[in-house]
Amino acid sequence: MQSAKFAKVTTIVDNNVFKKGLAPSWDLSFYVETYTNDKRHSVLMDTSGSFQAFIDNTSKLGLNLSEVEAILISHWHSDHCGALSQVLPLIRHSAPVYVASASTSGIREIMNANGEPVVCSKPKEFTDGLMSTGEIPNGISEHSLLVNVKNKGLVVLVGCS
Repeated sequence: MQSAKFAKVTTIVDNNVFKKGLAPSWDLSFYVETYTNDKRHSVLMDTSGSFQAFIDNTSKLGLNLSEVEAILISHWHSDHCGALSQVLPLIRHSAPVYVASASTSGIREIMNANGEPVVCSKPKEFTDGLMSTGEIPNGISEHSLLVNVKNKGLVVLVGCS
C-alpha cells in the first residue's frame, strides 16, 4: 500500500460537534484528504443519514464536494448512507462508491444517482494511501477505511465500533 505524506480527516456529521455552529446528528460522515508529493486526494467516508446536517456542515466547513474522488460507505445502515443519493449529485461527476457488500437496493440507489458501485469483499486500495479493509465478518457486512501515513503508520476509520 502506498503512503501519503500526510492526511487530514474532517468530521462532517457526528452526534458530538467539534466546532460551534455545526449541526449534530446521530449519523456519521468524514471528509478525508491525503497528500502525496504534489497530489491531493479527497474522499468521503459515509454520507450521514441527515442530508440537511451534511449539507449545512459542508458549507460551514468550506468543503468542496466536487473535489471528492470517491466515497466509502462503511455499511448499509441509514445513519451512514441515508443521504447518499442526495450527496452523489453534488460531486458533479461519476464517482466510485466502495461498499462492503452488494445490497441490491443500495447498488441500484448508487447507480441511479450517477455513482459507480464497487464491492470490496476483499481489501482494496483505491487511491494513494487509502484502502478498504475488505468486508469484516461481523454480522452487518461492514468495512473500514485505512489511511497509510508516511512515517506514522495506519489510521483506521470505522463506521460503528
